[in-house]
Amino acid sequence: MSLYIWQGFDHYWQREPHRLNHFGSFIEQDGTSSGSDFVYNSAMQIGRFPPDVCHAYSVVQRIDNSAIRRVDGSVTATLAGSVGEEVSFSGERISLELPGGGWEATVIMRGFELESVFPHGFHTRGFGFSLSEVERQGNVFSFVPGCFIFPDRSPDPFTNRDRFYWRILPFPDALEPESPTEFAYTATLHYSVLFAEPGEACFTSHDISVGPAQSREQIAASRRIHPSWAFPGEPSGRYRSATAAIQGFSWELLPWGRTRYDGRYLRKLQCMIDGVDYDPTTGVMAIVPRMAFNNFGGRQGREQVRVWIRLLRSLPRKTSKGRLRAIARTLRGSYGFDACYDLTVAMLQFAGENPHSPSRVYNRIRKTVEVSQMLSNGEPKEDSHHVGARYWRLRK
Repeated sequence: MSLYIWQGFDHYWQREPHRLNHFGSFIEQDGTSSGSDFVYNSAMQIGRFPPDVCHAYSVVQRIDNSAIRRVDGSVTATLAGSVGEEVSFSGERISLELPGGGWEATVIMRGFELESVFPHGFHTRGFGFSLSEVERQGNVFSFVPGCFIFPDRSPDPFTNRDRFYWRILPFPDALEPESPTEFAYTATLHYSVLFAEPGEACFTSHDISVGPAQSREQIAASRRIHPSWAFPGEPSGRYRSATAAIQGFSWELLPWGRTRYDGRYLRKLQCMIDGVDYDPTTGVMAIVPRMAFNNFGGRQGREQVRVWIRLLRSLPRKTSKGRLRAIARTLRGSYGFDACYDLTVAMLQFAGENPHSPSRVYNRIRKTVEVSQMLSNGEPKEDSHHVGARYWRLRK
């Protein structure tokens, strides 16, 4: 059976940062035991303006192992609350009866989807999904799905209705900066339960925490921290191959003392497993978790605007022209932040060989909110005509 492992996402807007409105990355595999097709789904939608293009990537690894069985499922919940407070959801425990005693089992993510009920979305301080409290009692395997989201106001002056220019300039209603004080998001977590007879596989979970990772104001990219992490597995030498899957992830912006509000526009968000290296003799796996948030852009996203801002800031503060420095401040589109990231990784060891390298898949989202493409045995199908879909294989 061909099994496909979702190993994370990397979405970024080409021109500007936007509110968190509709965001999704997940895979679907056909229900047959010998199925070799899967569909890669991406969703991304701007807040209000301007039009933009989203580049949506994911890493998917194919495993050919007839001893591994899987059961797919999804959980959907509505998270609602007041803007400026974090809201979380912990679902009911999900149970599955295994075919026999002593079977190995685990649960991994196939992806996720978030959609704001308010059509323009909200500025964000973070979100996350989890598959926790994983346990097995006799022949019953169970786990608890969960998620959280943290909308908040932004310090960006163009979203503040109290600013003088919003009162005197004839902006159209579509650009109205005011957002509701209450929010609601629909969150969907897609998962797969994997199980195998004793000796055919071994599954272990490991937690990763990275941060806080700082970003100075007006810098195009945050300081990226991508350390390598090593995990111990079963060292018996029986398991000749292994890979890693995601059991949960979260990212959150910590309080930033230089601004009144801590919500931010979103330009780029990445949470992806990279650089998997496994030693079958010791059972140790090393991976590179790539986790990053970026909000750079807005009115400073274009070089000619940045030139004008540097010029205005060079004016003496005490001269009459120094008042133009205030204008420069209103052109700011990105603000500093401290971000922290957490990742729960499931280490999957197999008695059989797994020769397939991870594949990097890509969807280009422009005029539609959602884009999908179908792949067969890790390669694009000829009858898959989804606009903007591209694909290539990662180099080792």
